[in-house]
Amino acid sequence: DGSRVHPETYEWARKMAVDALEYEDEDANPAGALEEILEAPERLKDLDLDAFAEELERQGFGNKSITLYDIRAELNSRYKDLRVSYRTATPEELFDILTKETPETLYVGKMVLASVIGISHRKPQREMLDQANPVRNDETGLWECPFCHKNDFPELSEVWNHFDAGACPGQATGVRIRLDNGLSGYIHIKNLSDRHVSDPTERVRIGQTVHCRVLKIDVERFSVDC
Repeated sequence: DGSRVHPETYEWARKMAVDALEYEDEDANPAGALEEILEAPERLKDLDLDAFAEELERQGFGNKSITLYDIRAELNSRYKDLRVSYRTATPEELFDILTKETPETLYVGKMVLASVIGISHRKPQREMLDQANPVRNDETGLWECPFCHKNDFPELSEVWNHFDAGACPGQATGVRIRLDNGLSGYIHIKNLSDRHVSDPTERVRIGQTVHCRVLKIDVERFSVDC
């Protein structure tokens, strides 16, 4: 008949055709019934396949429910590809798959635990260095870098050497963190405290566990802002 019904289950397909056409036992012609049902497959929709599966299980064939539904699908549309067409996953779907998080487990406003893994800095540009104005502490007599606030330079020239050597990391901008689920995160310096903070190490240290609230989720970069 040109279908993909497996030979081992062909008798079940014939039985389904006979039942769907409501043949009397003496009038039943399984082969003819199957040919007829292929011309009018809509007759199969009223079959109680679950009851048929229970009967087969009682006869010792095991649970054949899925097989029976596959047979009906094949008789309805021979050689139809029942697979869902491929589509590229969205960034949100990839994020959920790879992180094993969902919109219910990770969302803006949720309190999370994170470990501090580093301090972020914004390195000063050359023109900023040229216009820098180091400050001398009158009490200690030491000079301070206006960007990274390192304040133990005995001479002004050492501050400029600090710039020229590229040793100045720049102004601290925030704290890099890692959440318990492995996602990387960032806390802007303004969110570290209700009070002004110029040096994040005044509030946190590397390796410290902190509680923070998720403010933004970047699914494409697999990171969060807190």
